[in-house]
Amino acid sequence: DIRAADGVGAMRIAWHLGNRHLPVQILPDGGLRILYDHVIAAMVGDLGGVTTRRRDIFAAEGGAYEGDAGGHHHGHSHAHRHDDGQDHHRQTGREAEP
Repeated sequence: DIRAADGVGAMRIAWHLGNRHLPVQILPDGGLRILYDHVIAAMVGDLGGVTTRRRDIFAAEGGAYEGDAGGHHHGHSHAHRHDDGQDHHRQTGREAEP
């Protein structure tokens, strides 16, 4: 789980995670959860966040274009590969790092 000192810090971390197209779960208390990656954990630390490694359910936020828009869709590109074992469109029980 990822925690920041304040709301601005949390927004900054969330922006950087989104900029890397990482699946993120927003926790009820304002924390963030990601699938563990030591490089991302280091980046979060550099941004002033604190990470706690734990095993828990990971339910990433759905994308802005995932719902039914009444037949009008603006899908996002899938030019990136998914052969890294991470499918960011499904819920998983893998180890998460919020």
